Amino acid sequence: MDFEKLTDRARGFLQAAQTIAVREHHQRITPAHYLKALLDQAGVRYRVVVVSACYSGAFVSPLASPGALVITAANSRRQSFGCGKDSPITEFSKAFYLDALRQTRSFPHAARIATQIVHETERAQKRKHSYPQMRLGVALEDPLRMLEQRLANAGAR
Repeated sequence: MDFEKLTDRARGFLQAAQTIAVREHHQRITPAHYLKALLDQAGVRYRVVVVSACYSGAFVSPLASPGALVITAANSRRQSFGCGKDSPITEFSKAFYLDALRQTRSFPHAARIATQIVHETERAQKRKHSYPQMRLGVALEDPLRMLEQRLANAGAR
């Protein structure tokens, strides 16, 4: 990459991502570091980030913060069930978006439901467990509860 050809803003994001990588004791900048830098510099205080991809658990640590909920379809060393060129959507995404979020307005609860669905399906099909991950920052707990209540009130009308 020719650093000189980047805009000042892109250089700033790249430098911020490098700072995050160094703080995490990583030798290379990853997409997770770059995403965190983009969210930080955009001023996104509260974040719910769902990464549904193979080895997506690598996003948890760099994106974790008191104001973040990070949900991934697998841990950093496993493929996500249903991940591949022949699958338009992972099994975790199906379970999370199409099943779990229809049962609850809570993102953390939906992630737990989806994880259970995926685990049961993997076990039934004798596949390696993908170990979906979730990390909820303490500062996001109350805002999420308020959102859940607003959604419940809106649905009751």
